Amino acid sequence: MKTSKLQWVMTTAVLLSFAVLLLFWGQCEVANKRAAYGRVHLVNYATTGWRVEFVHQETQRKREVQVPRDGEVRLPLAPGAYTITQILLDEDDNDWTSRVLSAEVAPRQSYVFRLVTLDSPVAEALEKAP
Repeated sequence: MKTSKLQWVMTTAVLLSFAVLLLFWGQCEVANKRAAYGRVHLVNYATTGWRVEFVHQETQRKREVQVPRDGEVRLPLAPGAYTITQILLDEDDNDWTSRVLSAEVAPRQSYVFRLVTLDSPVAEALEKAP
């Protein structure tokens, strides 16, 4: 009888250890996937808002963010090549004008996009910045 009780305790300990290991492994996988993303920081210096669309060229997955006047937005992006559309909004948040560019996002890298217009209060200072 003692042997079967000991076997039950040992079996339970092994199964519990295995479950904890699987849980820990899953947490590591999630952390590694998050760490593999690039980080984009959009800073708006314009007197109106912007809408920015990021389309991953391989998967065609689209991320769209709105950056309010004098606002900031941070977002993670999967690594890869992107088509980026910057849309300047008017005072009523309607599309006014846009431009399209391409960029490559690398894993674990951070990028800053400064959104300015020629009449932005800081456009002159940014023009002189290195």
